[in-house]
Amino acid sequence: MHHLTLPEAIAGTISAALLLVQLALLRSLVLAELITLYAVQSLFVALISLAVGITEREWDLIALAALTFLANVIVLPMVMRRLSRDISTRVEIPE
Repeated sequence: MHHLTLPEAIAGTISAALLLVQLALLRSLVLAELITLYAVQSLFVALISLAVGITEREWDLIALAALTFLANVIVLPMVMRRLSRDISTRVEIPE
């Protein structure tokens, strides 16, 4: 029987959460909610990259996690929210 290490268990948990966020992205119709879910999804991707980078001592993955967090979790959602406020207070994606 194979026992998971702590990094493997963390990566598996984050991956499951990432899948749930992706399912929420598929069902969401509100632009503001889509932007928030995109940021959460990017956060989970950054966390997986960080966990693997720390475990394997791969500094390029740690740098990728930091850049993903900065760009996709902080900067890009702020820009998208500012642009969406200019469009309308509530925009729904057509089905």
